[in-house]
Amino acid sequence: MECYECHLDFEEPHRIPRILTTCGHSMCQSCLNTLWKNSIVTCPQCNVKNPAASVLSFPANLALIQLRQKSSIDTCDIHNKNIEAYCNTDKKVLCVSCILDDGHKSHDITSIAKASLRQKDVLNAYSGSVIMNETLIQKEEQELESLSKSIKESYEKIQEDLHLMYDSIKEAMVQREAENNEKLKLILQSELSNIENRHNSNQKQLCIIQSYKDELLRNEVENDLEIMSKAIKREVLAKQACAKSNGLNKNDPFAQFSRDNEANFFWKLIKQVFSCAPKPNVPKKEETVPLALASIAFTKDLRGRQPEAEQRKPQVIKKEQKPKPKPGKPQKKPMQKGPVVVKRATLTLYDDEFRKECNTPKEQIEMEWPKGPSKDTNSDEESFSMKSFDLASLCRTPKSYIYAISGFSDKSLQTLECFNFTTNCWDFLADSLSSRTQFGAVSYKDNIIVMGGKIAGKRVSTCENYSLLSNEWSIGDFELLSSRSGFAAMSISNDIYVAGGSDGVPIKNFELFNGEEWSSLAGLKNRRDELAGTVGPDLNIYAIGGYGGPDMNCMNHGERYCLETGSWKDIPPMSTPRRALSAVTLPDGIYALGGYDGSKYLRTLEKYDIRMGKWVNLAQMKTPRCTLSAVASPDCQFIYAVGGFNGNALNVVERYSVVEDKWTEIVPMQHPRFMHCCLYISL
Repeated sequence: MECYECHLDFEEPHRIPRILTTCGHSMCQSCLNTLWKNSIVTCPQCNVKNPAASVLSFPANLALIQLRQKSSIDTCDIHNKNIEAYCNTDKKVLCVSCILDDGHKSHDITSIAKASLRQKDVLNAYSGSVIMNETLIQKEEQELESLSKSIKESYEKIQEDLHLMYDSIKEAMVQREAENNEKLKLILQSELSNIENRHNSNQKQLCIIQSYKDELLRNEVENDLEIMSKAIKREVLAKQACAKSNGLNKNDPFAQFSRDNEANFFWKLIKQVFSCAPKPNVPKKEETVPLALASIAFTKDLRGRQPEAEQRKPQVIKKEQKPKPKPGKPQKKPMQKGPVVVKRATLTLYDDEFRKECNTPKEQIEMEWPKGPSKDTNSDEESFSMKSFDLASLCRTPKSYIYAISGFSDKSLQTLECFNFTTNCWDFLADSLSSRTQFGAVSYKDNIIVMGGKIAGKRVSTCENYSLLSNEWSIGDFELLSSRSGFAAMSISNDIYVAGGSDGVPIKNFELFNGEEWSSLAGLKNRRDELAGTVGPDLNIYAIGGYGGPDMNCMNHGERYCLETGSWKDIPPMSTPRRALSAVTLPDGIYALGGYDGSKYLRTLEKYDIRMGKWVNLAQMKTPRCTLSAVASPDCQFIYAVGGFNGNALNVVERYSVVEDKWTEIVPMQHPRFMHCCLYISL
């Protein structure tokens, strides 16, 4: 393993062993450089001459290098004995002497083979994260390329638009200058012509005056008969000589031309030219929200009375004045169906003085009315029993249902279950066209639209429609822009919003379907899979929790999309990270419940108070679960947590009372399910 000449071990890169082609002995490259003279190397071992054009012409003896490396790996550096074991405590390879003499007896020692298998498992454990990270980076590279292309296209478009605008302005300025020059010349010619005509007229008048003077002198020397014979002619001449001109027009003929007038003209021109530039889409100032959100806006207060601060509170909704009913039978108010249009505003539910000191509606009501509601609490428009807090009378409809769609149990499900509040039981309806998991569903007109998710373990972009009237499924009229699962789907009026999800890795896409076509909006600030999405009481869109972010972990933070500005902003974090959670909106805030924090299934419930800007912990569910689906009742009294998973598929349904801050189990579903969707619909 050493050179015959220098007695040093072969090693890379300077003492690489090279074979002398004539005699077959090996020497290190450093010694060969010394012995090589006149294109000949004389072997010091056998004195045979080995011709070569250069030292590098002798082939490297790779077998010796590999043998040297293998020998150094298999042998202990300290005791020069074969490696026999591995110390997991100190992370070192050991020979027998190391085990006996170097204090490793009490350590965790295993064989090299077992340690090797363990090390392979450790490295393999990183493979998933590495592959995901590689996929994320590749996806980000694609996004960067797309972003770069988009920026360049925007630059070229803006440059072209500005170029056209400036060319238009320049052309208009040149045209304006030519028109003004032409007008100035015409005015000048006209004024000079008028002056010339006036000059000629004055000369004629002076001639008449001179003729009058001459006749006047003759009149003095003529006899009476001559005077009388010329009297008429001379009187006419005298009158002509007395005729006065109208005077000169001293007005400035160029008064219409001034710096100020031209500046105003060009200012209007510039505004007109730039008004042709494309304007960003400004969201409508009136949006529609579900009856669950709008109903509270049409009532004067949750407690059915006007607070003392009525004089200073803004009017959220202005109701049209309706004619008073004629005397006779009492008229029933028609029930409001479908989405209700309300103006964007913050709905005032409780007074600021006691909101900060209360965490639940129950505490708020007890603080507001410590001795019970006063007798003067009934509204003139809508009266109801305050002792029982019968808020349902505000917007109760004849028939209310909870629809539980597809999901997974011991296999993917196509079943559709419906909870009938009238009969208080779950009934099976028509099966969907395909079994889906981790999909999105929204109520759209008289249909339920089911979109995306996974079918047979494969992500899809297809949609299905369920008719609430005919109990029939049909293929959807549109598809998502890309296949994905674990996203959030929301609807405002006839617009459908889709946020986040996964196409193999968490994504931050945010898209809008307006009934005809999809458009991409500003993406989420963080990648989010298995998130919860909802339309807040402020009519902004909230994306909460999920899996992703920069660290690819369960997240406790959320973000809000403002429809007016078209941008996302962070909101305060929850007390617990959550993925596979559910969220619903009530007028007093956003409720996030259940989920998985990376180590355990959650039963906790938190409310985000938008006005206070913080999360408040409320009563916990009886059953911890993730991948559940939650819905809120239109009367704003209850939240229903349906199904989910906590090691097993669940059919458990719990109801949360907003007023009492209490969970109660109700009739369970007929079929356990998770990764499903639920909708609360009133017909």
